[in-house]
Amino acid sequence: MTCDSIDSVRATSNKDVKTDETKTNPFRILVADDESSVLDVFRQVLSTSKFDPPGHLETEAFGRNSAIDGPPLSFDLVTVSTGREAVNAVKRSMEKNRPFSVAFVDIRMPPGPDGIWTAEQTRRLDDHVEILIMTGYTDTHPRDISRRVPPVHKLLFVQKPFHIQEIHQFASALSMKWHTECELQELNKGLEQCIEARIHHFEILNKELQAKLVELQKARSALTDSEGKLNAMIGSIPDHISMMDKDLNIIWANTIAMENFGHGIIGKKCYEVYHQRKKPCEPYPCSTLKAFKDGQIHGHEFQVIDKNGNARFFYLTANVALRDENQNPTAVMEVSRDITGQKRAELALIEARDDLDRRVKERTAELEDALETIRRNEKELIERKSALEILNRELMETNQALSVLARNMERDKDVLRKKIYETYTAKILPIISAVRLRFLEYNLTI
Repeated sequence: MTCDSIDSVRATSNKDVKTDETKTNPFRILVADDESSVLDVFRQVLSTSKFDPPGHLETEAFGRNSAIDGPPLSFDLVTVSTGREAVNAVKRSMEKNRPFSVAFVDIRMPPGPDGIWTAEQTRRLDDHVEILIMTGYTDTHPRDISRRVPPVHKLLFVQKPFHIQEIHQFASALSMKWHTECELQELNKGLEQCIEARIHHFEILNKELQAKLVELQKARSALTDSEGKLNAMIGSIPDHISMMDKDLNIIWANTIAMENFGHGIIGKKCYEVYHQRKKPCEPYPCSTLKAFKDGQIHGHEFQVIDKNGNARFFYLTANVALRDENQNPTAVMEVSRDITGQKRAELALIEARDDLDRRVKERTAELEDALETIRRNEKELIERKSALEILNRELMETNQALSVLARNMERDKDVLRKKIYETYTAKILPIISAVRLRFLEYNLTI
């Protein structure tokens, strides 16, 4: 029986006694009594719809007579006069799978076995039949009979004489009891099968869940490994990284960002943390808001004040990190690279270039003064002028070369100064020395 059929069995167990099933499949009743008058009365009561009392037979057997309405149930009656015949009838009924619902057994049936033996053998053959022992007199206590013919709830004693209407009542009530218990047993079997099927189903589900759990544990382990690798990679990046929502709240930041701007930055506005502002940065919109708007990568250079009050320079790149189910940006990640050292080197380079320009101008002025002094002698002036023009051109070329070198230098100032010194020593100083020497020679000749 499947689980789906349990409800139908339960409905069947609640059938009314007047249904067509009890008419087409009558309850089988066994009556074992050595008195033929008693058997005749059972036949009349259980085999006909209406009957008239057979006169003195029912009076003698049961003490009174009366006509009663026919039974609402139909019965298939089998009557025997000895215990052995009763046991054989039960054997045949079990072989044909047509068991008796009730067995009426007289306790004394000489000269053969008595009703107690008959009830014992009947119970061994059929566990479910309802046994009713009819006693006129017995020297065996009912308690002893109950021990020999268990179970006690399927054994009934009736003292003769009894009313003929009780025959039908016993047959009807005990048959329906037998019918209900059989259906209940069938229902229990169905429930057991259903429970076993469910247990088997749950065992399969449990195995599947165990397999999925193993897969989940493997996936979790792989995720943990991946997360560890990701954290290691993020931790190795020297840039400070943070993630903002559409309201510019910081929802995540790496360790570098927290070390630079404090560990309590999560949940705060990015412009408050990084720029000490009360409103979004100018020019508006910033790179992060642009990324929210068009989903593209944006970047710019900016200056911030860190937690120690120091000015630092960064180059920021903003890109979409998370999107919703409609592919609309929900979070933007900012990667800010610290370019403070580069900026300081650029400033130092600009200062060095300005200092070089100043020195070149000073030397140029000195040369122009020297040239103005030696113009008094035309020949010398011409020579000196030519020399100075050459020197001026060389100085201009040198200045241009130094300017180019100064613009191309970003980090190594010592190398630049060395090159400037070598250029000055190799080109300018010899010319100046030569001019001074000639100037001295000219003065001496004068």
